[in-house]
Amino acid sequence: MKQIKMKRFLFIVAIFIFGIAGKMKAQLPETVSWEPNIKMDKHLYPSYIIAGASVAFKDQGDHYFGEPKGLLGIDISSTYRFAKFKLEIRADEIADPTVYEFTLPHDKRRETFFVFPNINYRFQQLKNVKQPGPLNVIFKLYVDGKEEEERTETVKLHSINDCPFMIQRADNSIIDMKWMFAAYVNEHHPMIDDILREALNTGLVEQFSDYQMVTASSKDELYRQTIAVWTALYNRKLTYSNTVTPSLTPGSNITSQNIRLFDEAIKSAQANCVDGSTVFASIFGHIGIEPFLVLEPSHCYMGFYTSSRMDTSEYLCLETTLIGNRKINESMVDSASLAYLMGLFSPEIAKTNKNAIIAYLYALNVGTARYKADLPNILANDVRYKKIDIAYSRKEFEVFPIAY
Repeated sequence: MKQIKMKRFLFIVAIFIFGIAGKMKAQLPETVSWEPNIKMDKHLYPSYIIAGASVAFKDQGDHYFGEPKGLLGIDISSTYRFAKFKLEIRADEIADPTVYEFTLPHDKRRETFFVFPNINYRFQQLKNVKQPGPLNVIFKLYVDGKEEEERTETVKLHSINDCPFMIQRADNSIIDMKWMFAAYVNEHHPMIDDILREALNTGLVEQFSDYQMVTASSKDELYRQTIAVWTALYNRKLTYSNTVTPSLTPGSNITSQNIRLFDEAIKSAQANCVDGSTVFASIFGHIGIEPFLVLEPSHCYMGFYTSSRMDTSEYLCLETTLIGNRKINESMVDSASLAYLMGLFSPEIAKTNKNAIIAYLYALNVGTARYKADLPNILANDVRYKKIDIAYSRKEFEVFPIAY
């Protein structure tokens, strides 16, 4: 009997002790730990923000809150069970204040979560960033309405002309972002109308139309239109500027390329291989001829499809760096091919524009041969080579032109 009473006593004591311990545990202070998280090594690229505004990124998992492609956010862990969190992020030079409210799963306390709001960027302001420089980003976290802390991080804000296209991870694997080059193709730029008017004034073409006037048996109209565009830029004395070598962004693992916007290349009358290729791709896209860009180590040129929009097997390519070369002469091209192109126009018009037509044919031969040589590497997914189909980038990736 005494043993039974003793067991009851010990049982009651145990319940009491565990109850006290439970209350003590419940009364322990609830805490939160957080740090700002700025992706891309604390480098902000306006071109990437604009071009990728509608790009769909895959879900990041149940520990990720907010925007999958977000660049500004926080890492957070907490012992709170049902707290309401509010994150405020301010980058006043390029965005309006952004507020994001969230709760963390109470059954995953002390686990780290990643919170990236959809930042209220001022896209026009981003487009006008011409010089890189420092930018302060302010983070404020509120817990149940009470401000936890304010923290400031300084990032490098890049020029709109800086195009990031490759990131090397710590394990040396590569994030390929060459789709970014499509953002510098702007088929809706208002200056294109001026160039097309100049192309019409050459007399090489009476009007601009797309593949509706290009049949399977004849590409005459396609040649007329592309020659007219080439000649308009040739007459503007657009010259090649050899400033294309990609560079690793200092202090980061990001490879970027400086690219002029359409109006910058036209007004300066200078273009490196990327500038020139995006200019031609922009104009061709505007008149309905589907263009693509081709990237190889330290070089870029462009191509266009010569048949229906559904057929990508028929193409031609242009070595756009030759647009300003005045040393190209008749001896450098095939006489039969030149006779065919000259025969597309009246003798007077052909004679007036002969030098431009010769340069066009030479650029066509060089570009198309180059693409045929690069194609095996492209098909093998060699990271150094890439074909960027502009229509595909617009449709599948929703890549916006930067100067929209």
